[in-house]
Amino acid sequence: TKVRAYTRGVSVLNYHGKLNVNANGTSIANATVEKSGLELSYVGVGLVVLFAYAKGCFEAYVDTNGYSTTGAVTGTSEVRAYSIAVDTKYTAYAYAGVSAPTGGVSADIGVYEFNVNIGVAIVTTSALAGIMGGGIVGSSTAQDILVTATGDTHAEAEVQTPTIEVSGVSVAANVIIAILRSSQLALAEDVTIEQAKSLSVISNLNVL
Repeated sequence: TKVRAYTRGVSVLNYHGKLNVNANGTSIANATVEKSGLELSYVGVGLVVLFAYAKGCFEAYVDTNGYSTTGAVTGTSEVRAYSIAVDTKYTAYAYAGVSAPTGGVSADIGVYEFNVNIGVAIVTTSALAGIMGGGIVGSSTAQDILVTATGDTHAEAEVQTPTIEVSGVSVAANVIIAILRSSQLALAEDVTIEQAKSLSVISNLNVL
């Protein structure tokens, strides 16, 4: 998932309205194996693997630099509006759930082997909210400038086993892995701020 909203090298002069640059997105991965209500006899289950991977890039920014096709800075711009708000808001969630049969395994049969159940959930996100570049950003009437990044990320993995006891059953391993990698940045960088009542730069990650 990639969500971006931005202005780059654009001049906005004496704009009396609100300038809002917003990027909102969601990345969800859900991998499950449903429980079976059947009892199993003479069963050998070698490997059950579930992998859920939620990945996202979420960016909202005002860049006052202009660039050539090679990426070199060609000039700067000026952005002035009644008020300016740059906001990135997103959710990323991954769930992997492995479930054994609810009926269990018949106990009157010899040996049953469940070798490995594996559930892996991974969330990887990067997020940016910013005002940047070598130009000028300001309020035409000395109002607020607000830069906000807000993220909610969560990775969950679980293995559910039967609730009844069964003799003659060998369970080698139940493995659950949950990995959460989140990078989030709110910034005002290299830019000149003029005629602002206030400048707020806020980054909130997994804040209830």
